[in-house]
Amino acid sequence: MAGRRTEQVRECLTLANATADHDRTEDEDRIAHAAADHLEAQAKAVAKNLTHLLTELSRSRRPLSPTALRHRVEALVQAAAEAGNHVNARQATQTKLW
Repeated sequence: MAGRRTEQVRECLTLANATADHDRTEDEDRIAHAAADHLEAQAKAVAKNLTHLLTELSRSRRPLSPTALRHRVEALVQAAAEAGNHVNARQATQTKLW
């Protein structure tokens, strides 16, 4: 559900940005700013989740089954992709290692 909402917000922002700033109505301007704020907050939340996943993988006290490990690494890769430019250099390096 959250992914679908994010896509809808992204589409809304794209449509609003297709109109030059000086040609937008106040409502379109408000919608564009709200959509940009939402996407920024969503990306930051995903980046925070990425940090959590990396910590969880690196500090696991007991060995994970191959299936469990694969699922966690898949979640890690998905989170990194969703975080986009909010992934810092350390996170990018750690993600590549996994």
